[in-house]
Amino acid sequence: WQYHTGRLRGRMVKMLQRSDLLVTLLVFYVCLNGGGCHQVQGWNQLAGTRWLSRQAERWWDLYVPSRVNKSSPCFEAMITMLDSVTLNQTWALKMVDSWGKAGDGGYYGPKTFLGVFDECVNTKSPNDIIHPQYCTVTLQQILLKNSLQEESPHIWLPIKQQNLGVAPFFINTNNYNGSYIIYGTCLPDACTAEELQDSLDKVYSPKNYDVVSVFCQPNAEWSAVTAGDIAFIILVSVLFFLILLAGAIDMYIEKTNNITLAKGGVRYLLPFSVYTNASKLFHVNTKPAPGTISSLHGIKVLSMTWVIYGHQQLANIPYSANLMGLWPKLNGFLSQVLFNAYPSVDTFFFIGGLLLCSSLLRQLKNTKRFNIVLFYVHRLIRLIPSIGLICGLYATVVHLFVSGPLAYNYQYWRKGCQQFWWRDILFVNNFVNDGTNEAAGDCLGQSWYLAVDTQLYLVAPLIILPLFYFRGAGKVWLYLLSLSSILIPAMIIYANDFPPTNLVMAPKGEEFMNQVYLVPWCRAGPWLVGIWLGYIMYTQGNKKVVLKQWQVAVGWTVASLTGFLVVFGMWSYNQVPPPRYYDVMTQVVYGGFQRFAWGSAVAWVVYACHNGAGGLVNDFLSHPVWQPLSRLTYTIYLVIFPMQFMLTYNTRVLFYYTHLNKIVEVVGALVIAGIISVLVSLTVESPIIGLERLLLQRPDRESPASKAPEDLLQLSGKENPAFRPEITDSSGVNGTTSLETVKTEYITKF
Repeated sequence: WQYHTGRLRGRMVKMLQRSDLLVTLLVFYVCLNGGGCHQVQGWNQLAGTRWLSRQAERWWDLYVPSRVNKSSPCFEAMITMLDSVTLNQTWALKMVDSWGKAGDGGYYGPKTFLGVFDECVNTKSPNDIIHPQYCTVTLQQILLKNSLQEESPHIWLPIKQQNLGVAPFFINTNNYNGSYIIYGTCLPDACTAEELQDSLDKVYSPKNYDVVSVFCQPNAEWSAVTAGDIAFIILVSVLFFLILLAGAIDMYIEKTNNITLAKGGVRYLLPFSVYTNASKLFHVNTKPAPGTISSLHGIKVLSMTWVIYGHQQLANIPYSANLMGLWPKLNGFLSQVLFNAYPSVDTFFFIGGLLLCSSLLRQLKNTKRFNIVLFYVHRLIRLIPSIGLICGLYATVVHLFVSGPLAYNYQYWRKGCQQFWWRDILFVNNFVNDGTNEAAGDCLGQSWYLAVDTQLYLVAPLIILPLFYFRGAGKVWLYLLSLSSILIPAMIIYANDFPPTNLVMAPKGEEFMNQVYLVPWCRAGPWLVGIWLGYIMYTQGNKKVVLKQWQVAVGWTVASLTGFLVVFGMWSYNQVPPPRYYDVMTQVVYGGFQRFAWGSAVAWVVYACHNGAGGLVNDFLSHPVWQPLSRLTYTIYLVIFPMQFMLTYNTRVLFYYTHLNKIVEVVGALVIAGIISVLVSLTVESPIIGLERLLLQRPDRESPASKAPEDLLQLSGKENPAFRPEITDSSGVNGTTSLETVKTEYITKF
């Protein structure tokens, strides 16, 4: 033992002469005192030795602001802590023990050493003379930093990693390949983050390291209940009271059949009824009516699951304990389902175009009227209340449930919600999304999709009305727009030498996002395919088209091959590191055709299933079990994306990446987000739909959604007494259309 420890000490002395900081942190984890390495059993024996205190003195400058002004309160607190460490007092040794130190697998995981957050913040000194705070330090080697500025490949990750001063949706891949060193420290709260950073700058500058950022977590401030929290809690409490009160009145009216009560002012309270709305939300229809597109239920749920599973990869890959070892397994062919999951969003654009076109054409056929004001008001009042409530949720009370060494990242999201929530409400966050060093550019980053879809909705009458009034010219106009949806992204990609899609490692990633990925004129392809199919189904009516066997075979073959090529076609270029660079032909053809092609493949699936040529695929997608989840996809979509990152920032240790672990994480996020989504649907979404029906619709005028969704999706359930025909007066609404029918259109779209 003495022979081996002697050799170990000799090697450690040589290692100390190196300037690599990682080796320095590793040395800290090895006992080097004159007595050799001692085997210890338990904290008491460890605290009783001089090992920890000696190492604290040795590496003091790396973890505490030792270079602060000697007259400052911070310096006095540091002296107190150092004296206590020297005297082997337990509370001070716990603070040192909580420091982030390198462990095993230095070449396998990230250079991220979080330490023990709870040990730090829960430590108490005698008489509370010292209050510990946890801080995170991020370093970068100066020479490496300068070299990275010359060539900077990007990866799309929807987080602001360590506040490194880069765009919120783009993180340099070198952040995750070892160029940054991140470690946690514990020091008295008398010291500020600025004092720690100034001190560390003086320590690391001679070693050619740059202190990129220092974050200290003032727990008392972050966990304190604010006025905004109280206001949001009051708002939610009022909403809960309303839905419970309305539910009780609803049940009373149903039991007593008190029509007189339902005719009064209480009818404007009944749309809040949790009794009726919950019944409709979880209702399962086993016998679809003619014209119902039942396959959309399964497509929506599966596409949303695909989106969520893809986002989960991005949520905590930067904090994977096996970061440097996971790329070989993620470079596999099947991993393109994760790293090229972007077609899942195009599926929802397709569904939106399909339902909008079919519903508007059927409304025009039935009423021969088009009220453009109600057309736009209908859209806004359906979407904005849910977005506003969820923005308020993440801007206020959620921070009370986030703590840990990475919790400072959530403050970046939270400040984005507090400062830039209006970008989500106004549907402009796909164009206006610049953040600051302190706040994200918007609140719900995923709502760029709603912005694009709303912008397409604004121009929809210019596309759909000609199909009704001027069929020949309308179809020519739609042909030209479809061709433009292919040529425009292809030309932008070619002119700017952009990658064909969001590759894991590709130059100009941020520019591609802003000029191609987030703009409506480049995302309109699948939406226009939906318009085409909506027009075809409108002309078809409730009749079923009998397809010949060769048509079915060719259709399924072409659709399957097209979808396969869209998802897996970029495998040769979408790896880390990429084995080859894409050529111009691949760049233009894939970049221009991929979205329209994917929409066409999904359109065949819907068309074939609707006309009896779907077989087992239709049986699966149209199964009634999808219906309740399908109604929740919109609110889940709004809730779960920030939830996934909130759960990541709540961790105490690094994650270990495996596909099974990711499935477990996705299921956990879905359960939490699902519960919140049900509450949002019952307190805001469903009541707003009912109020819209009471206040805006008239018997002689129907909204664009009043009849078509009834033919597209049969989603019936218990009817609210406020909408019975015998209750509706001359200023009321048409009582023949179910509330769920009106509700369907925009919930279904997402």
